[in-house]
Amino acid sequence: HVVEQSSDGIYELDVTGRLSHANPSLQAMVGQSLLDLEGARLEHMFQVLGDAGAEALARLDAVSIENGGEAEVTFEALRADGVRREFHVVTFPRTQDGQVVGYQGVVQDVTGVREAERARHEFLAMVTQDLRSPITTVLGLGVTLEAYAEELSAERIRRTGASIRRQAWA
Repeated sequence: HVVEQSSDGIYELDVTGRLSHANPSLQAMVGQSLLDLEGARLEHMFQVLGDAGAEALARLDAVSIENGGEAEVTFEALRADGVRREFHVVTFPRTQDGQVVGYQGVVQDVTGVREAERARHEFLAMVTQDLRSPITTVLGLGVTLEAYAEELSAERIRRTGASIRRQAWA
């Protein structure tokens, strides 16, 4: 019951790597019904974008199915309705009496997380650029005061201090 209620897509593959079960979340993620997905291989469940994504999904299939090991990949794909999403998929073998009898996996839609990361990086780059210019000016004026303090008039020191304050508030 937990599997059916999970927000992560959860699936089972038979020993040949064909889908035998998908929970409702996976069906929603890929935009296809269980009837459409049943018997499909992983690479046919997703309309992967780009060669890197296709290669990642093929590696997942090869590592998990051909070599019987756990594997995970992240790739971009289009849902059946044309919406672009980024998925993280983990597949691992299901064993019984030491023999691989199938595979299980989890699919997470990480689109929101990736978009938030990109927005954070863009924000940090913008803030860094905005801070860099006033800080450079403030540092330059500070070096001038430090280096020439003995030679500067009181009026020049006052103007330099005012300039530092203006740059700090910019």
